[in-house]
Amino acid sequence: MTYKASDLSLSSISTKSLQNLSKKTIFFGHQSVGFNIIDGIERVLKNDGRISIPIMESTNAKDFSPPVFLHFRAGVNTKPESKIKAFENAIKSGIGDLIDIAFLKFC
Repeated sequence: MTYKASDLSLSSISTKSLQNLSKKTIFFGHQSVGFNIIDGIERVLKNDGRISIPIMESTNAKDFSPPVFLHFRAGVNTKPESKIKAFENAIKSGIGDLIDIAFLKFC
């Protein structure tokens, strides 16, 4: 099956699902293009009042309190091992004990 951008809509996601997501602590490791993803998330939050979650950049577990969409610059582009190691170190630093969802974007 092929999808077009017009097939996908935030309105197709239930309010309950979005509200549940707003209660999560999410951790996202990335580099340059990840900031475009963050920009997109910020636009969604601004334009759809059904979801609200603070977004911040940090790898220090003392910097935030749940719920939050936490992100950080992981490793170096074109060096996937460095991204994996940075992500692993961040998770092991104490953040892993506080998050519900974690993901890493490679370039």
